[in-house]
Amino acid sequence: MLYDQPRHAVFFPEAVLDEPRQGSEQLLDSFLREYMGELEARESPDFASRVSKVIESLLASGECSAVRVADMFAIHR
Repeated sequence: MLYDQPRHAVFFPEAVLDEPRQGSEQLLDSFLREYMGELEARESPDFASRVSKVIESLLASGECSAVRVADMFAIHR
């Protein structure tokens, strides 16, 4: 486990991903969604974290600039 990371993630060994799972996939899905929701609810992102997330999403779309980021928060660059 890695603590104090900017994101929460669930990691599985690659070999396990190809194996059929026994039991209810719906139950696992429900559990993981609930757990991830609880983790997200505990986070109270500060302004810098929110800016980082916006920058990440804009970089992925190819539309990142200081002006665009400032516009997302309705502030002057």
